[in-house]
Amino acid sequence: AAVPAGAQAGRYTVDGTNPVGSGGYGGSLTVSPQGEAFRVVWETGGAPVVGIGVRQGDVFATAYGGECGVVAYTPADGGYESVWATMGGTALGTERAEEAGTEGAYRVAGTNPTSAGVYTGTLAMRADGTARAVRWDVGGSVYEGIGLAVSGVLGVAYGAETCSVAVYDVLPDGTLGGVWTTPGAGGVGTETATPD
Repeated sequence: AAVPAGAQAGRYTVDGTNPVGSGGYGGSLTVSPQGEAFRVVWETGGAPVVGIGVRQGDVFATAYGGECGVVAYTPADGGYESVWATMGGTALGTERAEEAGTEGAYRVAGTNPTSAGVYTGTLAMRADGTARAVRWDVGGSVYEGIGLAVSGVLGVAYGAETCSVAVYDVLPDGTLGGVWTTPGAGGVGTETATPD
């Protein structure tokens, strides 16, 4: 189940590694409640990077890199249950994905945030190196995203072609230990965010 947004709020010190051995970085991460979702800001050199996050159990999934949305899928009865949010949004949507008979193919039914209607369609997932490529066809529109799994939860960023994903385990002491990738990165980076 989704965890109230206030549960993750705070400022963190970040220590990370870039994909495919291209060095490390440091900086800070600030997580603020944004209604039922989270506003996430990384400062690791250069301009701040703003994202959106949702928490599902002990996993915190985020998307950043443009006008993005984030989905956190948890396995459930031959498919997935999820919560999702869009950049700037304050309410969560939900989605149920049920296997459609072909590996990686699902039928989806969801609710939009703030009771703004329901939707149905299809979802396809396929391996893309260490990440997963995700494609929805719902309501006559196609959305594509990139996902990483942590502790059984699949976090997916979707929207603009530049949308990237970071997915963290929330450890008992509040530390976030995660992985991240961007489209075309060719690998996965790591990041540890320690509460200040």
